[in-house]
Amino acid sequence: MGRIKAWATSLVVLVLLGFSLVAQDTGIGVVQYEAAAYPIADLRRSVFVLHAVYDGPERERHCTAFVVAEQRLLTAAHCVKDNLGVHILDEGGNQWEVQVVRVWAELDIAELRSDVATPSLQLGVDPVEDAEVLALSNSGGHDMIFSLRGRVAGKLDQYFVAQMFGQTPGFSGGPALCGADYRVCGIFLGYSPRNDLTMVLPVSAWRDVLQEPSAIVK
Repeated sequence: MGRIKAWATSLVVLVLLGFSLVAQDTGIGVVQYEAAAYPIADLRRSVFVLHAVYDGPERERHCTAFVVAEQRLLTAAHCVKDNLGVHILDEGGNQWEVQVVRVWAELDIAELRSDVATPSLQLGVDPVEDAEVLALSNSGGHDMIFSLRGRVAGKLDQYFVAQMFGQTPGFSGGPALCGADYRVCGIFLGYSPRNDLTMVLPVSAWRDVLQEPSAIVK
């Protein structure tokens, strides 16, 4: 009963913030973004547009995925749930099929496998309040990776709430990068278009689970 009450309280806070987790990352939005001054060409090579195909009215979800180890990528679990096929694209239009290897539904993250040969992003530490955050994310429908800058606005349960100006559908599954060397401090999982707020699951919540033995999801 206590857990239900705590969840209900969190839901009320989310509503007050005008925030909603996005279960369907589709559509095309007007893209407004502030490019980071940091030279990010090398970082962008490790971030991909993700397309997941479905049987139904939705047909396809547009999200983001990023490399965390050799041939291993991370994305949001809701982006690949019950899919008929998933592939990733780089900014040159090159395409790779990917396999959903593991899903942690309680964290809303999924591990993917692909034969893509790009370096992995380096994992860092959790963000702190008012810290600058850099996002490298797909703008849904455009098949491009955009750089966005924002700031951590606070914390809600296990998530950090960041304000990212100009975010669009397709943001989910992208890396949150922090610090002078732009290491991964979290993963973006949803957003509110009304106030530019987005949820970031910090790296401490999922770093250890990536070390667990892999098993193909059936």
